Amino acid sequence: MWISVVNRGAAFELKTLQFTTPDGKVNINGHVALPKKEGAAPNIFTLFQSFSAGVDITLPVSFAEKVMSQYNTTQLLKSEVQKQLVAKQKQAAVSQKTVAEIQKMRQQQTSAQINKWLESGTITQEGNFSRFKASYDNGNLKLNGIAAKGLVT
Repeated sequence: MWISVVNRGAAFELKTLQFTTPDGKVNINGHVALPKKEGAAPNIFTLFQSFSAGVDITLPVSFAEKVMSQYNTTQLLKSEVQKQLVAKQKQAAVSQKTVAEIQKMRQQQTSAQINKWLESGTITQEGNFSRFKASYDNGNLKLNGIAAKGLVT
């Protein structure tokens, strides 16, 4: 059954999924399309080479920074706890000094990562909003209209 759906050129489109955060609205649009195929059942490799897809996400800069900051905090805390466990400390609790260090590192990492993405073109900034736009068509990935080969790090 799925072969007949694929052969007829299945398509899925998401038009404006929107939700509101305390920092503003997040908008997500996306699509996936398979071209019509005649004859034999397509194999998974030819499907990946011939389909097209895209996503367009716009969100407030402050919201993106908060999400990235929370992620960095979680990773830094995990790392610190692992260091303490490896050092065979009896308590795996993080000291206040360590919390302050982690907060500083979190801010530095968040700013550095966002700046890296802006400089590389992975995301763009439009006023108070960050934008990530990706498309994949016939084996070619583009981020914000730029070929992604070597762009994503």
